[in-house]
Amino acid sequence: MIRRRHLFHISGYDPAPAQVHYRRFVNQLEIYKTTWGVEATASLDDKSSFCRWTILTEGPHWHTHCTYELLAWDDIIQAEASRSEMSRLWRGMIAYVDLIRTGTIFRYIMANSQYFFFTIFPILQLGFLAVCAAYAALSIVHAVPALAPQQGALIAVVGVGFFLLLLQWPGRRWRIQQSLDDWILSKDYIKRQRPDLEARLNQFAERLIACSQDTALDEIIIVGHSLGAVLAVDVVAKALQLDPGLARRGILIALVTVGATIPKFALHPHAQAVRDKIAVILANPDIYWVEYQARADFINFYRFDPASLSRISKAHDEMKTKPIIRRVRLQSMLRPGTFAKYRLNLLRLHYQFVMANDCRYSYDYFMLVCGPFAAQEWTTRPRGLLDCFEGPASSHSN
Repeated sequence: MIRRRHLFHISGYDPAPAQVHYRRFVNQLEIYKTTWGVEATASLDDKSSFCRWTILTEGPHWHTHCTYELLAWDDIIQAEASRSEMSRLWRGMIAYVDLIRTGTIFRYIMANSQYFFFTIFPILQLGFLAVCAAYAALSIVHAVPALAPQQGALIAVVGVGFFLLLLQWPGRRWRIQQSLDDWILSKDYIKRQRPDLEARLNQFAERLIACSQDTALDEIIIVGHSLGAVLAVDVVAKALQLDPGLARRGILIALVTVGATIPKFALHPHAQAVRDKIAVILANPDIYWVEYQARADFINFYRFDPASLSRISKAHDEMKTKPIIRRVRLQSMLRPGTFAKYRLNLLRLHYQFVMANDCRYSYDYFMLVCGPFAAQEWTTRPRGLLDCFEGPASSHSN
């Protein structure tokens, strides 16, 4: 059993600062305690220069000590958000033109149609706002006959003004700006045009190497959620290149990607650097890699292998590939009333991969963090955590 664990977490494109992540974690920890009938406490490490906290968990006949370290890059995201609306729209258009010109967006259709619709949704939202702005401008200008001689120019000016207003509301409520910033950064990352992000990932890799030298640890887990999954792959590959003996010090090392969007990058023809990093991890037998996917999550590539970049057939043996790919049901992680509450909130469902379940299930992020079993042990069992805590059953379904 695992007594001491260090877990690194890399979030997706989330501008929330570390303090918000900690508050979320503490709130979700209460749900975890109720679901699994355990005692757990979390305490923020104010004296450390790193963003981390400690969780002490005790269950029947077991206890664990986990250091949870957030590999934060929210400051980079917030810097992106400070650009002007016109700059964002222009660079966002360039990013989408690049997706079309390179054929990447059409590869998304073949990989996962849900993700394709998620990709084009910001464009559809912008188109809707543009139509609304144009209609408002036409209505106002045509209502004033005295403006007829200049109506063409006035319609353009008033229309642009209304469009910019609509970008503030409901645009910000719809997260249009955040979506465009995400695609802009993603394009730059693929083409290796983000030295600030590259430097941060190098720092993360050095943290992972330093942690691997702590002989008191039983296990190190690197979790990447959403866009953070490709960054987690990058960090582990960099660490292996800097220190080939990373996983040979007697500490179990697991890479866990959840709600992942790795193919968003790897399917781009210019993303050879991303594919090379995946190959580094695949070639290292000492690094365990498991990915969790869910059909109800529109933001992950369900039934798609992020390493081979191919669709997963019904005959696929999930236990004989790297990464091991486990398909789970978000519906089964939540009570029916809770799922009904969130079923139309696609972003909230996407975040369920890193939140506490209110039902016991084969996958639970907080049991990954706090539980007594090594990731490689329970993620390879047919019923996952249920096999560990309730014993194997004659049949199961994901």
